[in-house]
Amino acid sequence: MGIHVNSGGIDKKLDKILAMLTQVLQKEEQMSAALDALTAQVAATTTVEQSAITLIQGIAAQLAALVAAGTVTPAQLTALSDQLNASATA
Repeated sequence: MGIHVNSGGIDKKLDKILAMLTQVLQKEEQMSAALDALTAQVAATTTVEQSAITLIQGIAAQLAALVAAGTVTPAQLTALSDQLNASATA
């Protein structure tokens, strides 16, 4: 008398597990790519924000220097305004 083991049920369960594992790995790769893209976007945004802050601080310093010198003229303010507009469109 031989012992017969029905492995059909186990094979189906293992196939399902492998299919689910494959799906999990694919989703992990997609999430990793999305995270990389988001990280790059955050870095780019931070760079732009820092550039804007530097520009604003430079303009504020120029205005403060003009006021401290007591030599603020309409022409200087116009020149500063022109510089700001040129920076905004660059």
